[in-house]
Amino acid sequence: MNRKFYALIGCALVAGATALAGVNYIGEAGSDWTDGANWEGGVYPVKTDTYLDTESVIFSAVPTNISSFRLGSTADAVLNVEPGAVLTATSSSIWGSWLGISSGFTGTINQTGGSVSVNELEVGSQAEAYGIYNQSGGSNSVTGLLNGYSLYIGGTKNSDHRDSDGGYGTYTISGGTLLTRAGVALGHATKAGVGIFRVMGTGPDEIGIGTLNESTEGSWFQHSNSVLQVGISANGITPILIDDANGDLSAEASFGAGSILDVSFIDGAEETNRWPVMICEGIMVDLGLSFDDSMGAATNDWGFIISNNTLWVGYGLDWPAGNRDELVPASPDLFYANMDANPMEVVLNWEAVGGASGYHLKRSTESGVNYSNIAENITGLTYADSDLEANKTYYYVLSAVNVAGESSFSEEVAGVGFPYAIFGDDSSYLGASPWFDKGKLFDNDVSTFFDSASPLGGWIALDFGEGNEQQIKQITYVMRDWNPYAVRNGTNTTFEGANSADFTDAVLLHTVPQTIGVNPMINSAVITDSTYYRYVRIKATDEKPLFSFAEVDFLIAADFTSSGTPKYWLDAYGLVTDGDYETADQEDRDADGLKAWEEYVAGTDPTDAASVLAINSMSNSVGGFVISWQSVEGKNYSIVTNASLSFPNPGVAVSGILGLASETSVTSSIPSADTLFIEIAVE
Repeated sequence: MNRKFYALIGCALVAGATALAGVNYIGEAGSDWTDGANWEGGVYPVKTDTYLDTESVIFSAVPTNISSFRLGSTADAVLNVEPGAVLTATSSSIWGSWLGISSGFTGTINQTGGSVSVNELEVGSQAEAYGIYNQSGGSNSVTGLLNGYSLYIGGTKNSDHRDSDGGYGTYTISGGTLLTRAGVALGHATKAGVGIFRVMGTGPDEIGIGTLNESTEGSWFQHSNSVLQVGISANGITPILIDDANGDLSAEASFGAGSILDVSFIDGAEETNRWPVMICEGIMVDLGLSFDDSMGAATNDWGFIISNNTLWVGYGLDWPAGNRDELVPASPDLFYANMDANPMEVVLNWEAVGGASGYHLKRSTESGVNYSNIAENITGLTYADSDLEANKTYYYVLSAVNVAGESSFSEEVAGVGFPYAIFGDDSSYLGASPWFDKGKLFDNDVSTFFDSASPLGGWIALDFGEGNEQQIKQITYVMRDWNPYAVRNGTNTTFEGANSADFTDAVLLHTVPQTIGVNPMINSAVITDSTYYRYVRIKATDEKPLFSFAEVDFLIAADFTSSGTPKYWLDAYGLVTDGDYETADQEDRDADGLKAWEEYVAGTDPTDAASVLAINSMSNSVGGFVISWQSVEGKNYSIVTNASLSFPNPGVAVSGILGLASETSVTSSIPSADTLFIEIAVE
């Protein structure tokens, strides 16, 4: 690259020579733009294409009839746009504006404030011409596009008679806002021309490429010898945003072979850090971007990388110049588990993370803690975990990795070592599977559910396996608490057992009531049918009732202790150690006098000594004997009497007492006796 180019651009900032041609502004700096006396010929121009070749113009009024301006065609020209000024050159969509047109001449705009709006802008458009745009304030909006771009720096559009070699163009932004409708091109792919784009610290409010039209994508094409110069201030830098207006990831930032990145501190102390200088919402392509030290930066202290479609520069990070290694990738944000493909297998799935070379999958048996890797550097987007224990819940997180390190964890997902095959309705509402696959009915997670699309007769079944028929002793289920489905709930849904996979021999086990409690209430039905079945299912008999179920559990003999306590109940209170349910069932963990199995029967909390079946008071009354006890709403109780504890001969004084919340009181006639012992029994 010719280093003299930078010196020439610097010299071009001085005021130019006297205007010689075109429709010329001849007024003094600060004069009224709309006053005809300030224009050559004494008349304010009315043509739609106004050429400005002038030494200095400060805009203080609103030009209303300009389609373009051309500075530096027959003389050096400088325009100063100051606070309060408005320059609009958009009246013709087929004309662009030029800074630096003819060989040897310079066109300059110095914008310290105000507003500039142009259709298309070429800075240094023709061979050996110089274009300079210095923006330290105000707004510059390039509203149109010609041949795909809105802003050309060191080049020109590829059409008409101006399809020639580009010149030398520099756009420096240290303050204000630059917005374009479409792309920015630095230099040219096949013709001579050099463009420089400078971003100085955090002074710019916004640099948005492709942000002015919702249907037009942003783009950045930096060709050979063209330069992106970056000045890092104490507060960092304002990044360039390449906008993806349509959300289809078609925005592109491309760095051609021989393109240059130049970076240095412009104020503040040097510090080890990294900064994003360009963010592309589509794709970023590097075909040969390299470092240059024209701003005085020592390239061995600086480095750059492209990661997740973002161009980063770093200082003091031991990044080799031109390093293409990735930054630590972002954490996966789409991660889910299925468990209905095969028994005893949880299938984890995720979407790709930009910049990741692989993924680490971690697992725990406790939610939120104690994760350990079960698979490292997975290169695909799915993993089947089959190292499971039956009916145990596992919690998974995923991280993305590359040579730079490991991302933070994804959101946690749960899966169960489920011992039975799940089959039946595969369809889901609006094709939402795998988020709402049928395994979600059995994953021990009431926040997930099967989003069934079958209106009538849809069903989900379990296969216990050949030779492993089971007696269903209890069915528990939780309904979604989400309107309008919580209102309809599972009206008339049925549970059935069968020994044929097509359920042609189905036997009704339970019908869900039309009114049923929703999450977090666990609904339970005791099954008296003693037949052993290979298959059980939940079947829809109303419009999409399976849509209303969050969790279903078919309990068999193995799911209970020898005392008849459901194992899930002991698990829910954290009473089980090392899988020993029988010991847990016989313990009195809260030391209130009742064992765990007795608290299950009573409906009390086995971890709270204040929650216990106990008589609160007894007293004589005119109507009889008043007995009050701590009760559970919905439980049925009996008052049992006995005259002797040594030779018990109990009798039931009152039965069928429906318990109330907290306390139940009953006034009853109690048989007379010298000594009488009274107990409260749960029926």
